[in-house]
Amino acid sequence: MNTTVKAIFISIGSLFTALFLIFAIGMCTPGFRQAMFRVWNVVPNEQYVEKANSESSLTEELRTCNQELTQLTSEKETLLAQVATLDATNESQAEQIADYEAQIAHLDNQITTLEQRIATISARVANGTISYVDTRVNIDMPYYDDNGNYMHHIGYSSNGVNDIWYRLGIDLINEYNNNYRNAGQNTLTALQSNYSIRIHTYDEYNVTLDNGNSFMGNVNGTSYRVLSDATIVDKITIEGQEIDINEFENLIDANRNYTMTFDIEYELDANNRVTSIAYTLHVFNQ
Repeated sequence: MNTTVKAIFISIGSLFTALFLIFAIGMCTPGFRQAMFRVWNVVPNEQYVEKANSESSLTEELRTCNQELTQLTSEKETLLAQVATLDATNESQAEQIADYEAQIAHLDNQITTLEQRIATISARVANGTISYVDTRVNIDMPYYDDNGNYMHHIGYSSNGVNDIWYRLGIDLINEYNNNYRNAGQNTLTALQSNYSIRIHTYDEYNVTLDNGNSFMGNVNGTSYRVLSDATIVDKITIEGQEIDINEFENLIDANRNYTMTFDIEYELDANNRVTSIAYTLHVFNQ
């Protein structure tokens, strides 16, 4: 091998040695090391561990927030139910109503803060998603016997999107007569009393964490007072067509299978007070 070729190989070897030394020294420097990781599109093991721990921490915090949200909403619903049993025209009870409503407002603030926190965490958790399902509507009111004596409180609740009931025709008729036929009249009677009648709404969500699904209800809970002169109507639809309520039993085959849902629709005035309520039983043939 002549002198020129040897000189070339020696130069190349010296260059690689110098580059290796530069690289080795550079990898001891955090900035250079991170730059190399970005170029190679790799993440060092300690960062994988850190990220995994962060995901686990956020997931656990999300679960905790969901539990707190459920508890706060339950407390709020309890207070709302207590308000509904009080007479606003009675001085001492009116003071109790004001106290309850102050507690409800405080709970609303806590619930709003939690909901915002849940949304923030969900956006940061790679394996967690929250998806809206539907909005439920509830109404509670006092129930009176035929002589006008207070008996107890009753409630009506709308079905969820995926909450469909299956009934044989005869059972459908009995359920309507026993539970829904007098919804409108019960509401009108209750509105003539001194009790506070309110509609409550809340959203429901599906939460997915670590490939597992859970349900989160009672979110964004809101309450609206029903005006004493609100318009109340009862409706029934069969296959989407509204029918005369008095013809309902004649149009149902006692031995046929049906699906049913119950819906509560309402309208608000400029002050967020309920001016009308429509109770609708939806029936479909199977």
